[in-house]
Amino acid sequence: MKWHWQYAGAIALYALNVDWIIMPKLKLLGLAGWWLFTITSILAVLELYLGYLFWNWFRRIAVQEFARHAAQSEVVQEAIEMGSEIKKDLKKADLWDKIKNRIINYFFTTFKKSTDENSRFMKWLKRGGSIGMFICGINPEPGTRTIGAIFCGTTGWRRGLYPLALGNILRVAYMVGLWDILFKILQ
Repeated sequence: MKWHWQYAGAIALYALNVDWIIMPKLKLLGLAGWWLFTITSILAVLELYLGYLFWNWFRRIAVQEFARHAAQSEVVQEAIEMGSEIKKDLKKADLWDKIKNRIINYFFTTFKKSTDENSRFMKWLKRGGSIGMFICGINPEPGTRTIGAIFCGTTGWRRGLYPLALGNILRVAYMVGLWDILFKILQ
């Protein structure tokens, strides 16, 4: 496997958390009010966009690289050989067609929800996707914005970044207020 600079960038991006690292540091440096809000909002949206770019890159480049590496792996080759042997044994026992149909039916019914454009899940995702991204953005828990960026990046859904960023900016507003309260209490 090849090392890519994008991995180090993603680690740095998520280690330099706007809420818990950058915002208090800027507060200690004397920034407050609108300046703190403006700078951290820009950084928070930039963080989302860079996260989106990383996961979009990961989907297009790294996953294919992992797949090529896995295909050449001895463990994967052994699994393929074992699968072929099991198939031969099942054919000898006259069970292959029955099991093959059960496996195919299982996968098609299980994954149909997430691949069928007309399924309830896909319709809900299309209708409620922007609201879900907004909720991911406004949620103060660390990681929810990351989940939104991962979802948008791995699916290539660039429009999902807009409600995610809007929620993120509103979250920054109340986080600035919370840090102001905390710093006043500690002084």
